Amino acid sequence: QWGSKYARYFGSRYILGMAARRPAIPEPHAWWIRPYGVAAACYRTIAIAGLIAAAAAIFHGAGLVIAVAGCAVFWGLPMLRMIRHLAELYRTGMLLPGRLLARVSLLAGGLVSGLFIVPADWSLTTPAVVQYDPPVVLRAPANGFVDSIHVHDGAVVARGEPIISLRNEELELTWLALRKDYLLADQAVHMARFRRDLPALADAETHRQGLSEQLAELEAKRNDLVVGAPAAGRLAARNIELLAGQYVKEGQEIGAIGNEDHKRLKMAIRQYDASQVESWRQLPLRICVPGQASFYAQLTRLDTRASDSIPDPALSSVNGGSLAVVHQPNAEPKLCGPRVNGYLALDVAQSRRLRVGQRVNVRLSTQHLSMAQWLWRSWLDSPEIASR
Repeated sequence: QWGSKYARYFGSRYILGMAARRPAIPEPHAWWIRPYGVAAACYRTIAIAGLIAAAAAIFHGAGLVIAVAGCAVFWGLPMLRMIRHLAELYRTGMLLPGRLLARVSLLAGGLVSGLFIVPADWSLTTPAVVQYDPPVVLRAPANGFVDSIHVHDGAVVARGEPIISLRNEELELTWLALRKDYLLADQAVHMARFRRDLPALADAETHRQGLSEQLAELEAKRNDLVVGAPAAGRLAARNIELLAGQYVKEGQEIGAIGNEDHKRLKMAIRQYDASQVESWRQLPLRICVPGQASFYAQLTRLDTRASDSIPDPALSSVNGGSLAVVHQPNAEPKLCGPRVNGYLALDVAQSRRLRVGQRVNVRLSTQHLSMAQWLWRSWLDSPEIASR
């Protein structure tokens, strides 16, 4: 309450130049109530402006109506009351129009000048995750339940070493039934041979051969239920122990295998920020690691197309990352906005320093745009203007 009163006094006295009376504020708290009241008034104005701008951008046609209504409620009515009050003061001779015009002009000029001074890219960072380079992705070769887990996360495995074993009861029942048919067909071959019935022997051998091929195909699928390491290296499979007893689909990613001395950073860049890629290639980018000293790495590759697919599970908000995702029924979660994937190379010392799956932040080099330049480019890049 005291802060609001002082904010009204501050605006009347120092912006409009009126002879307003300073409100009586309890003296022990006056030193912080006065700046708090002014800061709260500025915050409300900026917050309301941001909400109105967001509504206009998100809801398109309906958002324009919301924006007009919001401006009328939050700014139109107070401005109308202020104009009436100023007109009354002018009639009574308590308001000097020249002084008011000069103060308002100076204030507006200062705000506009600030847009050309305040930078818009002082906190331009993007999330990234540590990966093997190149990563050997371990995927489930068939559908089934995880029956047993043979290794743990971070274990060093040899090529072909079992990682997990799957259980597919439907496949097992099919194999048993086919095995039974094969044994019966083999018995029929022996019976025809014993009776020296050549036509029956030929039919029985043909039938047994067909069952043998089907049985070999099922045997291969049964062998695929034991997922082995496709290459030698260290296994990175976070929370692999939680897969015990769960159903996995064919092609589902289980983990990755790679060399601890060869790693890279995969970052997800906003589509608008990716337009400045040429300025990033000139100098190494700064890597900020929580709890560690920062270092620099060079951008090696940038995808040519943006995508709303999650670049890495560690970066999604459901796993503690900073990328917001949208969950859709009967579909994989997607990013709220498209992003471009970029890759940075790490040397041996940096690779040993970071763990696979660790999240870091990459400080992007920018063109040092001011707020005015950023607003102008955002307006030019808007879909409505670009389509004209």
